[in-house]
Amino acid sequence: MPVDQLIENEAFVQFEKDSFEECTFKSCDFTKIKLSYSKFENCIFVECNFSNTSIVQTSFHSCDFRECKMTGLSFEDINPFLFGINCKNCDLSYSFFAENDLTRSAFIDCNFSSGQFVEVNARGSNFDGGNFTGTIFDHSVLIGANFSNAINLTMDISSNKISKMKIDKENLSGLLEAFDLDIIG
Repeated sequence: MPVDQLIENEAFVQFEKDSFEECTFKSCDFTKIKLSYSKFENCIFVECNFSNTSIVQTSFHSCDFRECKMTGLSFEDINPFLFGINCKNCDLSYSFFAENDLTRSAFIDCNFSSGQFVEVNARGSNFDGGNFTGTIFDHSVLIGANFSNAINLTMDISSNKISKMKIDKENLSGLLEAFDLDIIG
């Protein structure tokens, strides 16, 4: 198991059941490969590409992602034990979260366009500055979640738990969209 290494400019073709601790991955390409059953603990990913990567039973424990392309990732089958990621300026468009515990995660200035959050526990999570164009929230717990500075936030508030959720006034109409109201002023 590699520990405390810098791994730079790698284009991976096979990558299963590997473990990494306190490693930094910079400008690495994981596109369309299987990371299944791999374990990443306290790792940092900078400008990496994870587009359409299989992360079945992959463990991400206290990992940071900075300016990574994570398009089309399906987080529903990750290893849930101690799952926690912090993303900054990442593209998570078309990503799918289902039944995930995101309480140990933060997503700052990330793009979630056309993504889905289904039965997710995001209690107290930070989504500051996110782009939510076409993103679906369904039966998710968003109590106390921070959506400050978010853009294009819409959701059916009757199918999500949203008390104490932090949003900007500009996003209020997106929370009422399902009610087909004519908002004046």
